[in-house]
Amino acid sequence: MCGPPFEVPDPGPGGLAAAPVVVLGALLVVVLFPRPGFDEARPQLEAIAREVLTEPDGVRSGVEVGGLDISRVEQLDGAVYFIESDDSFGTTHGWIYSPEGYPDGQQHVGSIEHLGGPWYEFERSS
Repeated sequence: MCGPPFEVPDPGPGGLAAAPVVVLGALLVVVLFPRPGFDEARPQLEAIAREVLTEPDGVRSGVEVGGLDISRVEQLDGAVYFIESDDSFGTTHGWIYSPEGYPDGQQHVGSIEHLGGPWYEFERSS
């Protein structure tokens, strides 16, 4: 046996040109149809936050709102933390509803960005 153990098929004319078209098509789908995000879910999240603030234990698990997959909702120091399920590479991401201003529980998160009104976005590395 002198040849390779397998044969690589010849893509033929234009065969390699299809790859960029597929990549471009996928990129257009992501740009034109983005995953629903926080802005779309904000009214529902706010309703949940107000409910959680009135509950004695103030904790919920496995909440899906407007395309967001929230693993945990918890009350801490008068604020409600929405912890997103996707913790990529040891980073926890989520949102804080804090009607009394800047959240007091900031020692539990790495960075906080004010989004407007009572809303903040946070990120914490594990």
